[in-house]
Amino acid sequence: MFGAELKSCIRVTYQKDYFNGNHTHPYYELVYYYKGNGKVSILDKPYAFSSGTYSVSRPETYHCEEGVKGTDLIYISFTINNFELENGIYEDDGTIGKLMFECYKELQEKKPMFQLILNNLTEQIIIQYMRANLRPKNQPEDNFAYIMNYIDINATQNLSVKEIAKNIGYNYNYFRELFLEKRGISLKDYLIEKKISFAEKLLKSTDYNLSKIASM
Repeated sequence: MFGAELKSCIRVTYQKDYFNGNHTHPYYELVYYYKGNGKVSILDKPYAFSSGTYSVSRPETYHCEEGVKGTDLIYISFTINNFELENGIYEDDGTIGKLMFECYKELQEKKPMFQLILNNLTEQIIIQYMRANLRPKNQPEDNFAYIMNYIDINATQNLSVKEIAKNIGYNYNYFRELFLEKRGISLKDYLIEKKISFAEKLLKSTDYNLSKIASM
């Protein structure tokens, strides 16, 4: 998908407070912090790191790092095509941490075709980065078409806007704004219109009484 290629994967546990001076790499670098805390400066912009966070620095980008004794981390360097990651510190729910550890484990074991597995794991890391950090931006039209199909199929069900947002994996407030932007009407009003339209069809095409139609 991204043509990702893992170049290195190294695990370090610092036995004392440390400082890595300003330096660059020819590839992307992602550092995952399993334990410890400290600070990363990327292009002289400071970021604080702690357990369960990770830093990203772009190729040929000057950065430095300092942390406390006991800091446990894994860092990978890699190349990708057709996509760019942004410098900074990011929170993780544990997903990327597990994938990073799988990279380290795979490289230690070096089973047949391990490089392909490493590249695949790197792509999974990039995908998880995208899922966590790119959702608030404009969504592709085909993705919104999927959303509309889901809503239309379930329009007559007793689902709230919050439940619909949760079911398709969106933040409630963001989803309300996205729908209003795309359709020019609130989702709540859209659902009412769909239910009215459904009721009209039933009135015209069936012998159901009003109570039956209302319950449907």
